[in-house]
Amino acid sequence: MSDALSYADCRLCPRACGVDRHTAAGLCGETETARVAWSGLHFGEEPPISAAEGSGTVFFCGCNLGCIFCQNRGISRPHSQGRVFSETELAALFLRLQAAGAENVNLVTGTPHAPLIIAALKRAKAGGLTIPVVWNSSGYETLETIAALNAVVDIYLADFKTADRKSAQQLFNAADYPKTAAAAIRAMCLAKPPLFADFYNDRLKLFHPLMKQGVIVRHLALPGAAADSQTVIDRYERDFRPLGAVFSLLTDYLPFSELPPPLNRRLSPSEETILKENLIQKGWDDCFFQESEECAVDWTPDFTRREPFPAGFSKAVF
Repeated sequence: MSDALSYADCRLCPRACGVDRHTAAGLCGETETARVAWSGLHFGEEPPISAAEGSGTVFFCGCNLGCIFCQNRGISRPHSQGRVFSETELAALFLRLQAAGAENVNLVTGTPHAPLIIAALKRAKAGGLTIPVVWNSSGYETLETIAALNAVVDIYLADFKTADRKSAQQLFNAADYPKTAAAAIRAMCLAKPPLFADFYNDRLKLFHPLMKQGVIVRHLALPGAAADSQTVIDRYERDFRPLGAVFSLLTDYLPFSELPPPLNRRLSPSEETILKENLIQKGWDDCFFQESEECAVDWTPDFTRREPFPAGFSKAVF
């Protein structure tokens, strides 16, 4: 493992906090151990990775970005509850997800644990893991970490949260986020050109491509930030779409009461409609957006439950 992927003098993410995580927690809130909050089959991801049997999702504790509006704040903040997994135990978990029928192994917010995850994936692949591996990330990655991940990851599901430096500073204290995330996503696209298989989804009763390799750029639209979301879409069209990445627009932002305006409200119908109509007018047949849900509040995950998602959208595998 290179010095860039060491827990000592940690430089795993662009924060480069320099903490010796063998003895203390980094800015991500994590030490050298990998803590898992939940694992199982998740049916609510984008169709090319959820497919019929579900994405074999592993939610790790901790986060190197720390969005003030985090929808998974129950597990992303320091001292959140999670079970410690060793390299051997993680590898066995990945294999159990495959045995349960998972379409892929989907690693959510794994950056703080990258060295251990990479080692566990190599062990699992040697032990028979054959399904694709998805790196589900905030997009706030170093090029060195991406280079190391390329050996074991097939699909990058990367957020592009904002294209505005001021917003990035206000939302997650990282003014460098737009430039850093753009460089990371470009590296992901160059490393993993798209590869799809034809697929009929029995659960959804339709044909759609099943992603075996590639990049999905995901953007959560925030209230009062329609212009920024449009800039993100334009940036995707200019920089990432020509490299084969597909786009996923999330409009199910769910606020909590402690947030300041406008983050303390949901998207207005007009904000949601403008963004969706923009995508429709582009005629892209490889992008995704959510249909409006009357009970969207129920989508807030509760990781204190065995099934943190709405009924029928997850199946725990530990």
